[in-house]
Amino acid sequence: MKHTTVGDPPLDPVMEESAGLPPQDLHRFIKAGIDEEEDDMRSAPLALRDFFDNLEDPPWFEYESFRPGMRAFHMNTTNILVAFVTGVLIEGFATMIARSLCPITFSRQNRAPINRFPCGR
Repeated sequence: MKHTTVGDPPLDPVMEESAGLPPQDLHRFIKAGIDEEEDDMRSAPLALRDFFDNLEDPPWFEYESFRPGMRAFHMNTTNILVAFVTGVLIEGFATMIARSLCPITFSRQNRAPINRFPCGR
């Protein structure tokens, strides 16, 4: 919950100025900023333009060190996607989400839910 109350100083003015934009325009401007499309960025809110103009790679960032991982990812995207989906499914069914799949019936007297077949115990 704490993260919902902590601001992000570089993005706070962007969010305030972009709040009234239609979603499709906001997405177009963000894509234009990422892809460095200056023509589309001319009509973007000033705070968003300033944000993208002031972006810099951190001093520790070495693009070349990412190249082997990027190459491996792109050569094995199918396997990576299967592993990701499998991990999500296993995580989901191994946690409380599986409890929502348990059959629930209702009491005839007070219509309160009764779990006649406890799951996950």
